[in-house]
Amino acid sequence: MTLRTQLSDLAADAPEPGALDLDLLRGRIIRRRRGRLAAAGGAVVATVAAVGTAAATLLPGGDVPAGPPVATPAPVQQAFEAGACGQPVRTLGRAPDAPLELTVDLHEPTKRGLYDTIGTATITNVSDEVVIGTPDIASPSITRDGVTVQEQNDLRALIGVDPIELQPGESLTDDLSPFLTQCDPAPIDPGYLPGAPYPEPVNDRLPPGSYELYVTWTMRESVPGNSAGNPITLYSGPIAFDLE
Repeated sequence: MTLRTQLSDLAADAPEPGALDLDLLRGRIIRRRRGRLAAAGGAVVATVAAVGTAAATLLPGGDVPAGPPVATPAPVQQAFEAGACGQPVRTLGRAPDAPLELTVDLHEPTKRGLYDTIGTATITNVSDEVVIGTPDIASPSITRDGVTVQEQNDLRALIGVDPIELQPGESLTDDLSPFLTQCDPAPIDPGYLPGAPYPEPVNDRLPPGSYELYVTWTMRESVPGNSAGNPITLYSGPIAFDLE
């Protein structure tokens, strides 16, 4: 039953004709309905606003998502020339590319024994070709505060002198066993007389402390049609270590 029908029936039952003003009643009812609809709409808007406020509270504004971590490039190995006793090591710029790679691993802690092994030297074929040649010795030198305290000529760290053949990815490893003694910066007296004794060499052990190790390794790669071969020099250092 519609609102219009209900009002017509109510007017028909009135005791006197015209006692009920149907148009006035319809206007009041319509205004009340509009008021209720407006109130309901306001409640919906308030609810949406509250949800928006909560979302704004939960989601921090202005934050930029963190990007992926930036990889730190590996340090570039420098070529160097070992210094004479009491002199610094001289850097020669970036080490040349080579089919082999030298890796030095030192023991921790490093002991002060005169002939103790302080670590290992590993040569790895990092190319896609077989490398054949005759290696030289691995020549370490030791510096302290940038000054050479043990020269390469006084250190013995043999990889070997027999011809080697390294397949791609293959390695060879040997011990590093230098003399941990203080070198003598004073040259032998050029006025040495035949029969006179040489000055006593300095053989003091290196005192405990922080040092740097530099290692070079050379090889004469066999090249068809080239009897002299192709020289390869590998470098590793400076490598910081503590001597106990």
